[in-house]
Amino acid sequence: MQWLRTRIDVRQGFGGHHGVVADLSADSRGQGDAEPTLSGGPRMTFASTAALTPYFSIDAGQSAASGLPSTMPPARMRSYGVGALARY
Repeated sequence: MQWLRTRIDVRQGFGGHHGVVADLSADSRGQGDAEPTLSGGPRMTFASTAALTPYFSIDAGQSAASGLPSTMPPARMRSYGVGALARY
């Protein structure tokens, strides 16, 4: 199907986190080679626990200081939305 384009990008973190993040997208686009080109569709990002922990966890020291419970984020869908492209 030439009108449908799908894409999966998988990244391994280093530095800020050492987890795995995956971006999924699907685009419906105009047929033919004519300019301008319009396309758009859904987007989703999934992240592993190791990718989310440095940013969203509360360790024992932070828990004692703030009164919040200790938490460790599970691997999950991090974001979703819709994207669009207009090219001339």
